[in-house]
Amino acid sequence: MKRTRIALAATAVALLTAALPSGTAVADSSREAGVVDTCSPYRTQWAGAVIAWEDTWCTGSLLGTALGNDANWGDASGPFQGSDNNRASSVMNNGLSDPNGLVHVAFYRDAGGGDAWRNGYACLRQGQFVGNLALRVFGGGGGGEVADAISSHQWVTTGACSSWM
Repeated sequence: MKRTRIALAATAVALLTAALPSGTAVADSSREAGVVDTCSPYRTQWAGAVIAWEDTWCTGSLLGTALGNDANWGDASGPFQGSDNNRASSVMNNGLSDPNGLVHVAFYRDAGGGDAWRNGYACLRQGQFVGNLALRVFGGGGGGEVADAISSHQWVTTGACSSWM
């Protein structure tokens, strides 16, 4: 009888755990079967920065690192420039504590034409990375896949985000 209760309790815990949302995990919850995590080693580099790579799983060309905001990844100013626009396939938030609570990063689409922070966005929590942006979509009125569609970013508070990666 005692073993039956223990088995039932273990089954219930397993079912509840599987049903919980995984959006708050530090690691990328979109982990693809058989893919080696090549993003985690970068956690100790670029303290305080947002980082973007051209290819999935933090490989290929490093598009850039930024401690501050960048309103247009396609212009000639800021940490991301020119051909960095609409090329990111993986991103990481190595943000540090901030007295104003600006520890999350909001990535936006369609920054050209002065629309830097008004179109669809997807936020990345402090300490999180996404190894494959093809598995994410923009919210906040923008829609569409995030991969190869990021045009700008800014540091924001938790309350400024309702669309999380």
